[in-house]
Amino acid sequence: MVEKYIVPLEKLNKKCDPELFEHSTTEDLPASRELIGQDRAMEALKYGLSIRRKGYNIYVSGLTGTGRNSYSYLVAKEFADKRKAPKDWCYVFNFKRPKFPKAIGMDGGQGKIFKKDVEKVIKDIGIEIPKTLTSKEYENNKNLIYTTHQNKAQKILNELNDLAKQYNFVFRQTERGILSIPLKESKPMTDEELDNLSQEEIEELMKTSNELNQKAFDYVKRVKDVEKDLIKEIKNLKEENVLQVLNNYIDTLIERYEDNDRICEYLNDMKADISKKL
Repeated sequence: MVEKYIVPLEKLNKKCDPELFEHSTTEDLPASRELIGQDRAMEALKYGLSIRRKGYNIYVSGLTGTGRNSYSYLVAKEFADKRKAPKDWCYVFNFKRPKFPKAIGMDGGQGKIFKKDVEKVIKDIGIEIPKTLTSKEYENNKNLIYTTHQNKAQKILNELNDLAKQYNFVFRQTERGILSIPLKESKPMTDEELDNLSQEEIEELMKTSNELNQKAFDYVKRVKDVEKDLIKEIKNLKEENVLQVLNNYIDTLIERYEDNDRICEYLNDMKADISKKL
């Protein structure tokens, strides 16, 4: 009696003929672009995406598994494919107004490339500038400037000492500047000899020293001018060498982005800032 109710094993599974399908796998199947029973929602989404004004947003909600995410993505992608790709926006340092970063727009996908280019240039500059300022050529040029100005200063000092001999004094270059020293038997007086002078001799020495210093003023000024020129020329030499490195690296980048004025402005400001702070 029970045997007639027994279900054969081959009937326990529902079999499907694969030949019924046109595709080999589900990956070949086109994604559905519709939400069953959600005509109003589909129209609202398309309408929202068609609005070309700022300040509008689309909020999509629904039960899990209803396909809202995949549908929203497909429709958004369909709209996006018909439009021009949005710009990349990069916030960069504002060298002129540090508290106000600059926003630079560029073609889509170019932002990451620009970021890597700038990082590489900064790294290369950080290596190359110290190498340049410690090179043999730079040291030779700097020493030449020192020697030239020392010779100029010494020539003026020799002229000054020719004048000082008439007053029995000599001028010496010290860390405190040019000082006048009284002579005794054509040799600079020692501290002990100065201490042994009488009050009358000291007053006479001070009178002679003041008279000499008045006549020596122009000579001392000329020596100080030479020192100022020395500092200026050393500074210019350093700036020229640094600028040469900056030009080699940053100018190449400027040429690469010459179609974007904002990028070129940023790179030129960067170059000026590095040159000024070094």
